[in-house]
Amino acid sequence: NPSENGTDPVVATTSYRHIGGEAEANARLISAAPELLECLREWNSVMINSGTEGFDEILKRTEKAIAKAEGN
Repeated sequence: NPSENGTDPVVATTSYRHIGGEAEANARLISAAPELLECLREWNSVMINSGTEGFDEILKRTEKAIAKAEGN
């Protein structure tokens, strides 16, 4: 939920020092976490309902979130 001043709340902060690929990968994963969680929830809903409506759109969004987490 937005804070009283209308901005999104801070979920996590990181400090960045180039100490190798792991820190960079962690920052990308943290950044992509909201999209990944949202897509996972939608996948779960589609699978529970065994329907295909919205499948292509969820697939596109999931691929985009995965690419973001991977730094692509």
